[in-house]
Amino acid sequence: MIFLNSSASPRIHFATRSLTILLVWCAIAVLCSLYAAIPLLPLIGEEFNTPLTTTAWTGTSFSIGYMIGCLFFGALSDRYGTRLIILIGMFLLAIISPLVGLSTSLLSIILMRAFQGIIAASYAPAALAYIAESYPEHSKITTLGYLSTGMLSAGVIGQLFSGAITATLHWSYVFYSLGIIYLISAMLLTWTFRQNQSIRIRLHSSSTSYSLRQQYMAVIGNRKLYPVFLITITILFAFVAMYTLLGVQLNSSTFNLSQGDILLVRGFGIVGILLSPLAGELVKRMRFTMILKMNLAISLFSAIAMGYSTGVTIVVFFSICFVAGIALTTPILVALISRLAEAGTATLAINLYSLVLFLGAALGPLAAAYSIVYVGLQLSYALLALLLSLSFITTYFVHKID
Repeated sequence: MIFLNSSASPRIHFATRSLTILLVWCAIAVLCSLYAAIPLLPLIGEEFNTPLTTTAWTGTSFSIGYMIGCLFFGALSDRYGTRLIILIGMFLLAIISPLVGLSTSLLSIILMRAFQGIIAASYAPAALAYIAESYPEHSKITTLGYLSTGMLSAGVIGQLFSGAITATLHWSYVFYSLGIIYLISAMLLTWTFRQNQSIRIRLHSSSTSYSLRQQYMAVIGNRKLYPVFLITITILFAFVAMYTLLGVQLNSSTFNLSQGDILLVRGFGIVGILLSPLAGELVKRMRFTMILKMNLAISLFSAIAMGYSTGVTIVVFFSICFVAGIALTTPILVALISRLAEAGTATLAINLYSLVLFLGAALGPLAAAYSIVYVGLQLSYALLALLLSLSFITTYFVHKID
């Protein structure tokens, strides 16, 4: 649990702002591990002579590991404090990431990616819980928007990062580079936490273990959260699946693009992601559920349009719209969960949110790969839109918050 010392207010505001910037940077760095693998799928498949449906497990294993880690690190961060867990996780990522690049078989890559996902789960739930619990209400949603921007920006930055490296180097250098980035980030976090002595950690005693189980049961038993979790599972599913479909679409003979052009098209998605902090302004003017409906509608109609587009300009435009809808949805979901959770259970509810979010990320690339094989690209986009339409319908069951 995090507490702010009310004295030395100007120093606290400066320290909090600096920490927020670093938290966003780390969110980008950590989740780049997931998205950087998307452009590597054809390269790994070519090296080990495996089809896309098999190499897609290099992404799915990471997400499965992430889900497991959310439960494990969620309990540890609640007991020992978020800062300690974030630091340990970042240093461990600096060690395990290069080991992925050193793997000599597809099976070893999949296993190391699973371990990488478990360790990566130490970060996002702790950072989201920190913001949800310690930031004032008037700036909480905007700050969650910044963190969500970082998390989703990794979806584009990670692909650009790996694409730029593999343009001249072997794919393994992507993971060597990530290891260096995590080591630098861990050192920056250590220095920032030491400078920020106004934030301290309360260590929970072992007597709280039963209370922790009660809190998990309270979250699971809170039916108000169910519709929000149902929507959550589709968010990263749709995001990862869309980029998997887009990669196949851009590599087709219809567009005849170079790898540099494809990298540029992927990069345009950052425009939509940068809209995420605007969620804080939207909640001042609209209901939470109305914002969800609007954003999901934008993404589902964009998915349909992308499937029927034959011009690269139109595909770029609707990919930006698709990403914008997803980017504006994520901070609203976190804010809804923190408000709908019962007293004392917000941290664990956000941990479960992360687990559900990455369940979708685990299924996204596999579903997209099999969908392309069995029903084709155009119908795959239509199925993606159908999934988002089900989330749109689910918004009518979300508990209304003014």
